[in-house]
Amino acid sequence: MHCSRLTFLLFLLAIPATCFSWPAKVVSVADGDTITVLHNDQKKEIRLYGIDCPEKEQSHGEQAKALTTALVSGRNVDVEQKDIDRYDRVVGLVKVDGQSLSELIVQNGYAWVYTKYCKEKFCPDWVKLESVAK
Repeated sequence: MHCSRLTFLLFLLAIPATCFSWPAKVVSVADGDTITVLHNDQKKEIRLYGIDCPEKEQSHGEQAKALTTALVSGRNVDVEQKDIDRYDRVVGLVKVDGQSLSELIVQNGYAWVYTKYCKEKFCPDWVKLESVAK
């Protein structure tokens, strides 16, 4: 029995920390695919996983930012860290009310799936949503 517990604990330690989400509050929205959250009294910039939105100065960039703002500004979210990007931002799968923020933005036609980096099992479903939104 003791050996089983030890094996289980070792298994838990082997699971990467990135598969767990952590709660945060959205404090600002930089653009359609970048938000800032407050977590443990620290601000963290989050680059939304798996998508790319037009920049603010590009066509529909302001609308993408407005949608993201409407969906999460001031709200509590869950962040599942996937990576750290070259700008030292957390690349994260953000959920609001249990729904993926990235998926909602794609579904509404203000983002495309960043297929070079979106490698999760749900990414093909997002590509279909993107096709419908077009």
